[in-house]
Amino acid sequence: MHRIIGTSLILVCLGSIILWMGCSTGTSTPKWYRGTSAKASADTEYIHAAATAESREEQMAIDKAKHEARVKIAQQIDARIQQLLEETEDSEMPVAASKDAASEMILRQSKVSNQKIEQDGSIYRAYVLVKMPVEEANCTLVARVKGNKDLYIRLRESEKFRKLEKQVEEYEQNRD
Repeated sequence: MHRIIGTSLILVCLGSIILWMGCSTGTSTPKWYRGTSAKASADTEYIHAAATAESREEQMAIDKAKHEARVKIAQQIDARIQQLLEETEDSEMPVAASKDAASEMILRQSKVSNQKIEQDGSIYRAYVLVKMPVEEANCTLVARVKGNKDLYIRLRESEKFRKLEKQVEEYEQNRD
């Protein structure tokens, strides 16, 4: 009797494992996607952002993931503006990502550095890692500030912003 129960238990366990493995899609998150924050904090030349998206169409999944990663880069730039604002008297001024010339610069200057596409049935999942050179991000930050009159008035006296503005001017002169 104990032998039948023991054998039955083993068969149930094996059956569960086989069923679980059969239902597994075999998809795995890429290592470069999982390690994005560590890479971003160690890289002084680029700003990184990773994103993932799903769609029934492969290209739509890729485009959605790229867009999301670029939005994350814009948010990182806005966070830097907010840090500059916190050093001034008016740190309550909201900084929001907007669709302006600076956003266009992000689109032009950011590049996909890694990409992986997986298919699970009729659904595609795209993983992307987008990077943007820090110098270009600084240009975008300064353009975003200068494009907002109120923001520029508040930040133009900040020593850090003046230094950043000077760095951007030097970079743009050497770039041309």
